[in-house]
Amino acid sequence: MLKHFYLISNIMNILFMSLLIVIATSYVGCFYVNDEYCNPQPSILIKSFCLATSLVYYIFMTRPNKIYLVDFACHKPKNNCLCTKEMLLERANNFGFLNEESFILIHKILERSGVGPTTYVPEALLEMPPRLTLDEARNESNLVLFGAVDELLEKTKVEAKDIGILVVNCCLFNPTPSLSDTIVNHYKLRGNILIYNLSGMGCSAGVIAVDFAKRLLEVVFSLFILYIS
Repeated sequence: MLKHFYLISNIMNILFMSLLIVIATSYVGCFYVNDEYCNPQPSILIKSFCLATSLVYYIFMTRPNKIYLVDFACHKPKNNCLCTKEMLLERANNFGFLNEESFILIHKILERSGVGPTTYVPEALLEMPPRLTLDEARNESNLVLFGAVDELLEKTKVEAKDIGILVVNCCLFNPTPSLSDTIVNHYKLRGNILIYNLSGMGCSAGVIAVDFAKRLLEVVFSLFILYIS
């Protein structure tokens, strides 16, 4: 199965190399017949042109594409969402549904994730009791997604219709309809857009998704990829 995969993946390279060998062999044969030099035929020019064209096309096809980061944007919430780590831990301890093990895990995450003394949290978590509903989670995701994408489109001056691939990564929230569908419907993206929705893969999926987007651009030419994480 692995051999078949490599064969199919490199079928174009194999065909071009075979074509080059055939043209080169016939090209040499035009000069030597029975070990004697003969005058070049008019077809040599055509074969030479085919050989040169095949070489240029082969080099062009096997050359890696240059991929650029046009720009990026990060959503910054309003100041009413500011919260200290101590306040967040106190609220989490007063939720009533977290056991000791879960509380210790939250404390470790805050200590090791690089979060500063003050950070932003959803408004729903700042209230007592917190509003832990699907609607609040959806509102939070829309606030972050739309805020970041609006800023990015404004900075790059890229039209929504020019985006050919959408990659969305979220390690925790995976609703139906998906976050990628929300983006497509909100910004009226093109009908033939390629959508990839990654979820449930943890924080490391952010790096994986960037590499995934890069590999997509190596195959699909002249397209903008909108990557959201």
